[in-house]
Amino acid sequence: HALTYPLSNKGIPHGEAVAIMLPLALEFNNFDKEVISEIRGIIRDVGLPARFEGDVHEMAAVVMRDKRHLANNPRKVTFEDVVAIYRKAVGRFRNESVDT
Repeated sequence: HALTYPLSNKGIPHGEAVAIMLPLALEFNNFDKEVISEIRGIIRDVGLPARFEGDVHEMAAVVMRDKRHLANNPRKVTFEDVVAIYRKAVGRFRNESVDT
């Protein structure tokens, strides 16, 4: 959940921010790949954005201050992990494929 706040701070509605980050967070936590693919399909089908623009380091710094949400993650999350997750989501816009 912490991954979504920097996006919402940039004006992306919170629900859309959750949709953008959910598949990437699930991948990071080694969730079932088939379920992740289904979620990406739903995101694509309803026309939600798959990616966004922003400074990944700046956003990662915001996330790392959110100790409460980070503590609830199944895996320990480092600054470098957050940067890597955001790098996967930066630069692609609405209605592009979310399968990659």
